[in-house]
Amino acid sequence: MAQRLASLVLRLYPREWRARYEDEVRALFEDRPPALADLPGLLRNAVREWRLSRIDPLQQTFWWSVTGGTAALARMAVAGLTMRFGSEVIGAALHGWLGAPPGWLQVAGFFAFIAAMVRSFPANALFHAMPMSIRLRPLTRREFAACCAALAGELTISEWGQDHYLQSSIFFLVLFMSSTTENAWARSAASATFFNARRDWQSALGEHKRLVDLELRGLANASEVGLARAEVTHLADAARTAARASRVYGPIPSATPLNLN
Repeated sequence: MAQRLASLVLRLYPREWRARYEDEVRALFEDRPPALADLPGLLRNAVREWRLSRIDPLQQTFWWSVTGGTAALARMAVAGLTMRFGSEVIGAALHGWLGAPPGWLQVAGFFAFIAAMVRSFPANALFHAMPMSIRLRPLTRREFAACCAALAGELTISEWGQDHYLQSSIFFLVLFMSSTTENAWARSAASATFFNARRDWQSALGEHKRLVDLELRGLANASEVGLARAEVTHLADAARTAARASRVYGPIPSATPLNLN
């Protein structure tokens, strides 16, 4: 059932993407059949690929960054609002039903929240420049679920006790937690690769134009121009591949390795 739905979702991708990647993705589905939980990621990636087909990250880097950032903020806003209002409703219901929460539960919830923050802080992808010797690996799915549960639990307990100290920082905490997973690290690395490849592409493009001018004056031969053109094409493909990888939120691979050598 899930594999059939995933195959239908693949038909929603742009024609150019399907011509290049569809066979590889279907082979991936044969090796690891998709689950129903993978379908939202497939749909998000379809939207991303359509955006990429309309906005070239090399020529329109600003708009590419704006659309990607807006989508990420929208996801964080939905998660933050859900957690905030859900905790308010549950906390108010518990307070009306049971009164104030027991002290031991408040202490346990607070220390679980602190433990989650201590574990996730050095694992944040925002600190990519931090030396690996003092960084922790990214959170696994189980660790991420446990940290989110600790955050949601402490938020609910604080609302139960009519203490709203976390409400003002919930959106920052959700944004922070979203950057601690393996996927977040991979997207951060791909984003850095994209900007490095774009810089190299611009340099190669300038060199190609210089050689074209020299060829017109008889100071460069066609083979040099051809090599420069091939380098421009190679770097452009690498940059676009990295741009795709920096927006992946599901099981769709970028297909091409992010190797500029």
